[in-house]
Formats: sequence, C-alpha cells, structure tokens
Amino acid sequence: MKIGAVIRDTQSDVYKGLNKKRKKKRHRRRRRPEKEKLTFSDVENLMKHDSYVRTSGGAFRQKTWGK
Repeated sequence: MKIGAVIRDTQSDVYKGLNKKRKKKRHRRRRRPEKEKLTFSDVENLMKHDSYVRTSGGAFRQKTWGK
C-alpha cells in the first residue's frame, strides 16, 4: 500500500492540504520567451563579415567587437 493511500484513509484533512500545496507549486512555472530565429538571409549576411564565426554546435559567435 502506498503512503498516499494510507494518509488518505486515516487523515483525510492532512491529505487534502498536501494536495493543495502540490497543485499550487505546479502553477508557478514560467514560460521562457522564445528565442529570436534567424532567417536564411540573416545568416547569409552574418557569414559575409569576418567578425562572425560558426562555432562547434553550429552557433554563430561574434569574434571581434568595435575594431
């Protein structure tokens, strides 16, 4: 027999309180804002300049700044 079933049978008020706390925690999740997606032309423009490099994993990184 699981602990939840035992508590539900013997101490129903405690069981209800625990379930309420669990439900409140579930609703606190926040959604992250979506990342900006580059179009094909944006990627082409980045590749034309020497200041951007494609790193391992396929991401573009800025190599130099302000020169």
